[in-house]
Amino acid sequence: MKHGVMRRCSAAVVILMCALPARAAEVTWPATDIAAHACAWFDMLRGDDAAARRFLTDHMAPSALAEAGVEERLARRHGVIERTGGLTPLQVAANGESSLDVRCKAGNGDRVVATFTAEPGAPHRIVAVRLMAEPPGGDD
Repeated sequence: MKHGVMRRCSAAVVILMCALPARAAEVTWPATDIAAHACAWFDMLRGDDAAARRFLTDHMAPSALAEAGVEERLARRHGVIERTGGLTPLQVAANGESSLDVRCKAGNGDRVVATFTAEPGAPHRIVAVRLMAEPPGGDD
């Protein structure tokens, strides 16, 4: 009798595990300044405006803020969130000292590559972020 109960419990556990949605794999971020800034950028998209303001002053290059100030960048942030439904990083696709490409999944289901360009010198703060849609049929 014990064996029958154990088999049913084991089968139930397997069924439940298969029914649970798969979680996105954790991104392995390189140990670089630009990767740390990019990771913070994704966190900023999920945060509130106060956190976004802190991000902008801590992680954006002064030259970038001179071109488009904090208020303009907050408006851009809202636009990105509205258009994409948010972005979840999936994989670092290319990594350099002052550039980084990150494959993402948008909340609306689109696949996007976020390209971060940084200052040439340390601390390699973000100068620009460009979002490009991937062609349909990419990997999950």
